[in-house]
Amino acid sequence: MGAPYEMLKDFQPTLAAVIALTAAALAYRAAMAKVAFDRGVREQDRTDRKLGLFLRLRRRVEMLRAQLERIHAVAKHAALEGTPCPRTSSTT
Repeated sequence: MGAPYEMLKDFQPTLAAVIALTAAALAYRAAMAKVAFDRGVREQDRTDRKLGLFLRLRRRVEMLRAQLERIHAVAKHAALEGTPCPRTSSTT
């Protein structure tokens, strides 16, 4: 019973160093995983904001296109009738 203790006693500082280095490596990996996760979340947020902006812009363009088509139709009708174009109210 005394022989294993005597042998391990000599390697105790080395074993403590290996255990400490292993714990440090695990902590480092966990910290790096958290950094990578946070980076992914920020990138997803940025992508979501861009998509929202694009969708709002696309909707505004569609509204503008519809308004221009109505104006064009009124102008075309007025030109065929030979009357001046009536003023149209703007809708937003």
